[in-house]
Amino acid sequence: MNEQAKINKKDLDKKYIIDTNNLRKGDIIFSTTFKTISKTIRFFTKSKYSHAMLYVDNSSIIHADGNGVHAYNTQRLLFDDKSHCIVYRLKNTILEDDIERIVNYMRLLIGRPYTSFEAMLTKFYQGDFKSKKVFCSRLVAQAYLASNINLVKNSNYCSPEDIRTSSLLNEVSLPLRKLTEIEKKIILTTDDKLFIQTEITNKLFTNIVKLTSNKNLYDINTLSDFLLNNNKYNNDILNIIRKSGYLTMWIKELQDNAPLYDKDLYLTVIAEEQKKSYAESSIDSLIRYENMYNNFKELYKITNLTIFKDFLVLYTILYHNESLRLSILNTIEMKEKNVFILFFQVLIKIFFLKKELSNILESSILNQKYSDLIQSNITFINDNLKLINKDILKYDMKKDFLDIETSLKKINIYINDILYIEMRMKRSSEEVYKNLNEEVTKFIKIIDNVKYLNIITNT
Repeated sequence: MNEQAKINKKDLDKKYIIDTNNLRKGDIIFSTTFKTISKTIRFFTKSKYSHAMLYVDNSSIIHADGNGVHAYNTQRLLFDDKSHCIVYRLKNTILEDDIERIVNYMRLLIGRPYTSFEAMLTKFYQGDFKSKKVFCSRLVAQAYLASNINLVKNSNYCSPEDIRTSSLLNEVSLPLRKLTEIEKKIILTTDDKLFIQTEITNKLFTNIVKLTSNKNLYDINTLSDFLLNNNKYNNDILNIIRKSGYLTMWIKELQDNAPLYDKDLYLTVIAEEQKKSYAESSIDSLIRYENMYNNFKELYKITNLTIFKDFLVLYTILYHNESLRLSILNTIEMKEKNVFILFFQVLIKIFFLKKELSNILESSILNQKYSDLIQSNITFINDNLKLINKDILKYDMKKDFLDIETSLKKINIYINDILYIEMRMKRSSEEVYKNLNEEVTKFIKIIDNVKYLNIITNT
């Protein structure tokens, strides 16, 4: 369990967060904490700060810690004291292509395992020996080296302090700030998406390493290379991947944040203050997903392996979902909609309704504005399910969506009955609320049991 997932409102009132407004892609963030592990690292490395991270834009950093190399959201990077974080930047301006090369180096190493032993050697050993494992300052130094920028004498063995005191860097005046009420609410009411992704990914590759006895498998790229030369593990690895949840992580994102992928919902549901926190957007993810799609398209064409087909469809989904999100934020203009896009717009509406209808179970309160929103989305779903009927058949989800359609029609009737009764106040709506609650419970159960993996496996 992520420690920040356990945090409460009182804790958040005392925390500080990085103000990302003036951060630039490629900035190096140094941090420390009161924790024993941080004190130990500072002692052995003679560093003022125990950790180094790279800012990669859109409130996201990439770094190496005990979970290996992974991305993290700066909005969940919390500090106990204003002195616990500092930012440095190159003194001289460099080309955008060089910054992209630095960031892409970090991205390519996501999943690479961590080594605390080699991290501790930084002040005692300055040789060239280096395993494929990484630690935070090695990762940052070698990312810059990918653009021929030598921040330190030895990028294999360097501490955060070695990088921080580099003659090529300057401190950026970037004070920490208190969290806004909206930011506190997001942390308290939503899961840490990147943390969950890291846990699923690490567990996936741990199981693959156990199966193959190959410790050099730690990300999709190394796995792809391995599969091209080792056929005997294909079916077993395919089963591990499909059972891991890796192929369906996108479902959790859509369920939690449906309004960020639908224009009508975004304009209606998201508060103005909250929209500001979503204003930052980047097409980096879109480009990355498109590149991964093209990569797996070629691999599938060469090998005809089902694993590569699964990844091909996964990155098709991620690309379309990211396109929807960026079009909501007016970052890109949405291309002509196809059936695939329409299918996911229907899914987004369904996930939104699941969340909103759950509120009825808790409150039994239904005002006109709220009911209009629900009913308009029910109409959208039922109208468009007919248009995507062939795709539903292809994904082997016909019964699931027939049940959804039937349930939504009943919910719509009960909502109308409640509004009619309460408007006239001639009799109690208690019985209708009971029927509505039963149908909503049934609807939620249907949504939770839909086999969304069929979108991958039957495409």
